[in-house]
Amino acid sequence: MGNQTQGKQSDLDPMKKYSQLTVKHVMLLKDRLDLLAEPDLTITMDSFQTALKASDDEAKRVFQIFDLSSSGKIETLEFICALSLLSHSSLREKCDLLFGLYDFDNNMTMTIQELIILIKTVLTTINAISGRGECTIAEAQDIANKILARYDTNGDASISKPEFYSFASKDPDILSMLISYGLLSLQDLRFNFGGNQIPEPDSDLENEIHRSDDVRSIEEERIALDIVEETDVDHRGRLKWMGKIKKELKYSIEDSNPPNANLEIDHIYGFRCFDTRNNVKLYQQQGQQQFSIVYHQGAVGIQMFKQKQQFFMEHTDDITCLDVRNELACTGQLGQRPTIFVWDLITMEVKVVFKGVLSVGISNIAFSNDGSKLVAIGMDKEQCIVLYDIEKAISARLNGKRDESLIANSKGPETEIFDVKFDKSDKQIIIACMGELNFVTYDNNLLKIIKGVWEYTPEQPLQAVLALGLLENTVAAGTFKGLLMLWRGTRTTKTQQAHNGPIQSIYTRMKDIGVITGGKDGIISVWDTNLVKLNSFNINEISIKSQVILQSYKITSIDASNDESIMIVGTRGGQILELHEKLPFQYSVYQVLVQGHFNGNLDAVCCHPKLDLFYTAGQDQMIFIWDLKQKKAIASQKLDFCCICLDVSERFLIVGCSNGNILVFDPEKLTPKQDAFKDRDSEISVLKIIPEVDLLVVFYTEPYREFFFYKMSGGFRKVKNLLGKIGKCTSIDYCHSPKYLQLAFDTQDIYYLDLDFSEQVKITSDFKDYDWRTWTCTYGWAVKGIWPFNTRGNEILSVDRSKTSPILITSDKFAGIKLYKYPAICDNQSYSRYSGHSNQVSKVRFSAEDRYVVSLGGFEKSVIQWKFTVEQQVDTTISQQEQQNRLKTLNR
Repeated sequence: MGNQTQGKQSDLDPMKKYSQLTVKHVMLLKDRLDLLAEPDLTITMDSFQTALKASDDEAKRVFQIFDLSSSGKIETLEFICALSLLSHSSLREKCDLLFGLYDFDNNMTMTIQELIILIKTVLTTINAISGRGECTIAEAQDIANKILARYDTNGDASISKPEFYSFASKDPDILSMLISYGLLSLQDLRFNFGGNQIPEPDSDLENEIHRSDDVRSIEEERIALDIVEETDVDHRGRLKWMGKIKKELKYSIEDSNPPNANLEIDHIYGFRCFDTRNNVKLYQQQGQQQFSIVYHQGAVGIQMFKQKQQFFMEHTDDITCLDVRNELACTGQLGQRPTIFVWDLITMEVKVVFKGVLSVGISNIAFSNDGSKLVAIGMDKEQCIVLYDIEKAISARLNGKRDESLIANSKGPETEIFDVKFDKSDKQIIIACMGELNFVTYDNNLLKIIKGVWEYTPEQPLQAVLALGLLENTVAAGTFKGLLMLWRGTRTTKTQQAHNGPIQSIYTRMKDIGVITGGKDGIISVWDTNLVKLNSFNINEISIKSQVILQSYKITSIDASNDESIMIVGTRGGQILELHEKLPFQYSVYQVLVQGHFNGNLDAVCCHPKLDLFYTAGQDQMIFIWDLKQKKAIASQKLDFCCICLDVSERFLIVGCSNGNILVFDPEKLTPKQDAFKDRDSEISVLKIIPEVDLLVVFYTEPYREFFFYKMSGGFRKVKNLLGKIGKCTSIDYCHSPKYLQLAFDTQDIYYLDLDFSEQVKITSDFKDYDWRTWTCTYGWAVKGIWPFNTRGNEILSVDRSKTSPILITSDKFAGIKLYKYPAICDNQSYSRYSGHSNQVSKVRFSAEDRYVVSLGGFEKSVIQWKFTVEQQVDTTISQQEQQNRLKTLNR
């Protein structure tokens, strides 16, 4: 916020008494002050003393600081702002507190006007305590405009809560001010990638270096592999609803076999862009003009040619790195004992498997230039390096001989590693690290690491080296601050400013000696062997000319055909672009090859009741319409707020947001059908369209915990609101005759609500035979058998029942998707399990007419489209009445 706010810790001594307050204490004092404040939110000295039980001296000291106009009153918001800054709390807690204070309309975003008021109050408060002048509106407005220009990532002229914390925790002016006054602890400072005294963090690189935080325990890995020890001890008694069922229901076992149905991956949307770089490769067979792209999503390696995908399915956890050389691809994954696979791009079959040396996960991987060797680096604390002979490994696997492919392994550098490459001679391995470049030679089964000599200056300090490219006898290295460095031997010979910000990816040119760099600034530059720039272009600008909408211009990966006529670019916005060369070194965007979600969790999905369309939305604020037959997005839109839930009918697509907004769109065009509306400011956890009675049901979470019912025809008029129960509603199902709702809560409670709006009834056997039009509840008699004996009560995240077959599909936190017969009521009910996701599968839904299934990888942000087929011996035309008859006989 500028040098004018620099100070020292002793400047705040007049308010030192309040520095030990916690966030809870601050909010309590705010409530007291609000009760005694005047209508204009000011407070007199007498009322102040009453609220804080302050002495005369303390009150006079506070008013001397904050009563700048000598009116005998102070602004309560200004005083609470001071307490927030001084409080004994983390920077994130301070940010949450301040954001809540100045988000006046509780819209979960801060407008430019709200931001100006916050900045003015913060600076005036600090200046007042330290005896400096008041911040003017003009100064605050100038600072607010600069903040929006830097950190308004979605371009909506406002600051969301994540954006607020992001800029507060990395803006150098803000950090410098807070540090100078002693308002930050060391724990508040994020990782410093830039090397300056004031930390220069980067959220994406932080994701990259913390990938190992997501590694599963050994027990969780066994569950994810469906290796579960049998037990006679039934732990399902810890499920509250299960105990109720056991008391009220006695039934005979009919059929515990798995269903005669099958799932097969049809298409995967998106690619891993949020914590991995350099993971999109162009594969072109020798002498062929046609090409495919190779990338990964979840636990699946993908090769795509003209929208047709092939899948490599051997991984059991998140794929974290990839390389391609000739006809081979190699991929590494997370895991206590992670696996490296080398696989054939023509047959999509495994050529060789490496496992046992590295631990926690594989952070980086690379083929040698001749394709005969492979280097990989582990995510363990020692960042071990391992070097393999691929040809020996393939020969040993084919001939059944002892595997002697391990050439050498060693501890790696002590600093964070971002990239690895063989030099052009394949006699040396180069490792790009935090603040250094390391050169590794191998001989006689030994690896020798030599740290490069970096001639840095205060203007160009030691910083993260993020990407590597190869020249004839030199190495090109790209850094966090956009420097392109030429290394000969182990020393720098040339350094120049190439990008405004991090160089994320470097492609080694095959047509001529040189490199192509891609930066977080959206610029792609072509360089010759002496690092003379031949041309550069902005992908955002060429995308606009080609009428392609980018979700982010930040480049994460670059690859090109040998003649450089085609370039493949991966972006931080989950898109893979195909660029075509029009003139030498001048490119245009030909098409978007891959599109998907890219930030936060992905939890919202629904399928059109009649058409082969489905819809997804997530915390990246993106909403998509996907065409199941065309296998692509046909419409998308950036929302102003995070989307939490979706539902769709033939007339409406309805979105529930984190700030309580309800959005109504045309389900085929994604155009708004009316203005956003809401009745509460809290998150909407679930909503349900009930076309039969023309109702929309919405649940607002804490602190309200209320159901609202809207008449859809005539503009979504509110007809009723009811207080919910303790907890968050997670699913709503509907029975038409009689008209009841089944309401499930995260407290493991189920309630039934008569749509005459009588009192909610807790779970009872009276409702088990009802004709439920949908079943998305993870609890209840009909899904008792999906919970294992050794359950902890939180494994199963989503269920859906087929509309045409007595089949239930479930998804869980261990990446599993399972098919059961419905109702699934037998103990240890048998199932068929399917893999593809790498982490929790947050939602799963059948499409219209059940031809497809759609599943969401919550953390990995993947969307997988499955073909669903039922064998002929299963009656796929079973009527609702026949299903009910079957259910009734089961309880006799």
